[in-house]
Amino acid sequence: KAALSADYVVGMSSRLLYESWLLSIPTLSFQPGVTREDLKALSLRDGCFCVFHDNDISNTIKKWLQAPAPSPNKPLREDLKKHQQSINMLCDIIFEI
Repeated sequence: KAALSADYVVGMSSRLLYESWLLSIPTLSFQPGVTREDLKALSLRDGCFCVFHDNDISNTIKKWLQAPAPSPNKPLREDLKKHQQSINMLCDIIFEI
C-alpha cells in the first residue's frame, strides 16, 4: 500500500524498493560502502538509482528526481505479473506436500 501511494521511493535494500521498481516507481537505493556484488543487483534495473559512494549522492539524486513519476498510462513491469502469482504457486506447492 505504501508503494502504491508514492511517486518516488527511497531507502536501503528492502522489499519495498523491489516492489516499487515492479510498479514502475522511480526508486533510489542508498548502499554506502557496499562490498558484496550481489547487493548491487538493484542498480542493474531500469528505473532504479543506487548510491554506493558518498561522491555519487548528488548526481544520483538529481537523476532519480528527473525520472518520470508513475502514471495510470505507464505499463507495469513484466516481472510484476510473475510475482503476483507467486503466493498462489507457493500455496499450491505446500498443499501438494
